[in-house]
Amino acid sequence: MPSRYPRRRLRSAGAAAVVLTAALSALPGCSESSADADRELPTLTHTAIQHVLTTSGAEARELSGTLVVEPHGCLTWRSVDAEHATNGSWIVWPDAATLDADVVLLPSGRHVGQGSRLDVTAAYVALDQLPGGEDEASYLGEYGRACDADERGVLLILDFAD
Repeated sequence: MPSRYPRRRLRSAGAAAVVLTAALSALPGCSESSADADRELPTLTHTAIQHVLTTSGAEARELSGTLVVEPHGCLTWRSVDAEHATNGSWIVWPDAATLDADVVLLPSGRHVGQGSRLDVTAAYVALDQLPGGEDEASYLGEYGRACDADERGVLLILDFAD
């Protein structure tokens, strides 16, 4: 069965631009039962985030960086510190964030897209520490692997300092 998530590699810059535009308009969502699942971000509820922090032992920290929209449509993190472990990590958003056309709408109403500066409270966790993250067939497991989160980790955002 073919994957419904973005492909890992593209061969040309022109194709990357076309796929980026298409991917931003069709990012898959966290709720497989949702009729509009292809229009949502990978999100977790506050309760699920707290559970991940408790079971993983990860600590939430204040971080600054930028949103990167990868050529294959994945939303990743670039820290202001070029050597920070979170660089390239896949972003999982709090459920109050939503996809609005080609940008992410934060709870404050602020829109962020490629290159936007973000100041967040977040934890860096392994993909398998997310609910279903260890299961390649689950939403977060499959989507996370398509975004290389099994190799680069996950930035689990708890809150935004707008």
